[in-house]
Amino acid sequence: MRRFLENRALQAVGLLFLTLFVAAPAYRNLGRYSNFYDSGVYLESARMLAAGYAPYRAIFISQPPLWLELIRLSFALFGQSISAAQMFTVGTMVITALAVGTIVLSIGSWLGAAMACITILMSPLAFFWAREITGEMPSAAFAAGSLALATRYASGGARLWLIAGSLALAGAVLVKLFGIYALPALMLLAAARWRSGGPLRPRLWHTAADSGLVIGIVFGTVLAMVLAYGAHDVWAQAVAFHLGSRADLNVVRNFSLIVMTVVGDPALSVALPLALCAALEPWIGWAALGWLALTLIGLLIQHPLFTHHVVSLVAPLALSAGIGLGALWKLGRRLYAGDATARSDGYGRIAGVAVFGACIILVTMVCRGGLAGRATEQLIGAYWRPPAADLNVAAELARSSGQPTGQWTGLSIDKEGFILTDAPGIAFSSGRAMPPWLVDSSLKRIDNHYLATAEVEREVERYQVKAMLLWTGRLQRLPGLVAWLDRTFPTRRRYGAKGVLYLRP
Repeated sequence: MRRFLENRALQAVGLLFLTLFVAAPAYRNLGRYSNFYDSGVYLESARMLAAGYAPYRAIFISQPPLWLELIRLSFALFGQSISAAQMFTVGTMVITALAVGTIVLSIGSWLGAAMACITILMSPLAFFWAREITGEMPSAAFAAGSLALATRYASGGARLWLIAGSLALAGAVLVKLFGIYALPALMLLAAARWRSGGPLRPRLWHTAADSGLVIGIVFGTVLAMVLAYGAHDVWAQAVAFHLGSRADLNVVRNFSLIVMTVVGDPALSVALPLALCAALEPWIGWAALGWLALTLIGLLIQHPLFTHHVVSLVAPLALSAGIGLGALWKLGRRLYAGDATARSDGYGRIAGVAVFGACIILVTMVCRGGLAGRATEQLIGAYWRPPAADLNVAAELARSSGQPTGQWTGLSIDKEGFILTDAPGIAFSSGRAMPPWLVDSSLKRIDNHYLATAEVEREVERYQVKAMLLWTGRLQRLPGLVAWLDRTFPTRRRYGAKGVLYLRP
């Protein structure tokens, strides 16, 4: 045991095996249909991307360009299915845990690293949303990886580690704009490389040079990617589109949602007290808290804010908690040893024992929270029931196109096969193609006037759409669209109270 605690390589191997063991349940029962709207948009949009339709031109995309490219890559590797995309997003959760654990391990705390990994992998919030197709966890994986690489540079490594970390952070931003909140943390870790040793002026110069390198690589890479996809289109759809919805921003409502979500997660809520203790660990702890604080501020001004956005807090919170536990343990050792900072009359040892006791109590609480989180995860996995109505209409649409449900090769798109629906997850599961510009018919796009009735009518005629399924109530918000459908599509089938399938020869 002593050899394990003193050997960093053995600790890393142990952390890897622990992570893979705890993460195994997340890979069970993948491939189930979900009626989460964003997942359907991203799945169907990535499929259109794989079919050759131009992003931001033929396909309306409200996210940075790398996100759909990663889903398309998962399709290329594992086939165009829901399970292929879920394998990718669950994999990013595992990568996030490993990266966070590696960072904590750099301060010499295997227990803190293990706790940080367990916090992520046993969090019901992370578990649930990693099985949906959203960009928050993949972006966090890139950001955590960038900080892990910067930590390697701060410990005396070559500048190549910092370059790699900057590229990883650019990847985080290109998946989800939330990735930018990790930039100050990356720069602080780079500055830690020069925190001591030598005259002050050369150290300040090296710090400034590293900061310039980080900023140049991150923004240079992002700019190059944006220019490659069309700067005006990317800005209009991925940035201005979101800025236009901030008129009725409610910070109090956002704060309440964040608190309820985090407190309701047994793994995250018990890690909160430890996160504050990260302030005791200079540089790396401050960087983790900076990432956490900026992400929290970003969520407070996010509009609209939904539960899946809050998953962006999981990685920085787990990282801060792991570092906080390591810092407390180191403090207890210093007090117990009676070094120069402790009193020599016995109070130092008493304080050290008290700190050790606090660490044990906190670790026990985290373990209990993790076990409760794992129980919640099992409930999620066991009782996740896709809506029967969605599955029935998806199967009916698949039969009408001759495609097996959930399978689509992307090789035989023709104008006879296009349908239009405001439930893109149903279209994806049925193997039916949608007019690329109309895959995203979100309420935000409609309310911000990024989609008009005339556009829908034009795209329906352009792709000779023969079937139009109104399912969620989104497209009905477009003025005059239902009246136009009544005139243009003579046959209608009703499903329940809101579902209507319009058909024409």
